[in-house]
Amino acid sequence: MPQHEVQKAGVPSKKPGTVTILRRPIYKDWVLLQLLAIVFLADQFTKWLVREFLELRESVPSEGFFRLTHTFNSGSAFGLFRDQNFSLILVSVVGITILYLIYRSQRQPGNLLRLSLGLQFGGAAGNLLDRVRLGHVTDFVDVGSWPIFNLADASIVIGLSLLAWMFLISDGSKSNRAKSSAGSKNAAVETIAGVGAAEIPVNDPDPNFGITEEPESSLRSGAEISEPDDPKNHLESGEIRESGELGDPGHSDGRE
Repeated sequence: MPQHEVQKAGVPSKKPGTVTILRRPIYKDWVLLQLLAIVFLADQFTKWLVREFLELRESVPSEGFFRLTHTFNSGSAFGLFRDQNFSLILVSVVGITILYLIYRSQRQPGNLLRLSLGLQFGGAAGNLLDRVRLGHVTDFVDVGSWPIFNLADASIVIGLSLLAWMFLISDGSKSNRAKSSAGSKNAAVETIAGVGAAEIPVNDPDPNFGITEEPESSLRSGAEISEPDDPKNHLESGEIRESGELGDPGHSDGRE
């Protein structure tokens, strides 16, 4: 079986008999980059519209379950950790680095993983730019009693949810594969042992491998085994008579 070797693009494989899987650099993953750009630009554009056309604390409509309310947040998503701008900048940088490492850990990232990371990259980049440039994050999505948030926050939460779901699915698949492998091994052992489809009667083996032998008792009680004729045996039993030479002592040949 050929072995798989993961390496960077442009680096030839030096091991014979290996199948080279080229790992795509993240800056060449156009699907992920396009998704990142869409989320980032949509987040920045909607924030700019809110800052331009709504006064601070102004809501449109003024009442209702869903409103657009112009506010700002010096903390993290949904108003957590207020007035921790510098710490949150560091956390954002660390988070982006972790996302990059997750991407790099995959041989060939699937579409669902790329979707998850693209949403998180775009959202994290949008909020990070706000914190660096303005010292706070612009929020405007006001839904019921839920804390006001923005598109970047929503993208990060959706991306994290997808990532968590993927890890759960992956763990479940590994567990199922392990059970399937164990079941296959048990079936093979049972087949060899005569429990499975082969039906080998190992529970009552034949030590003579099909060669039958008559027991000694049957030889004594049944027919005797014939042996080659020996003249001495016949002489002793009186069964052999030689005409004119050997005879019964009590027999007369008729001459006086």
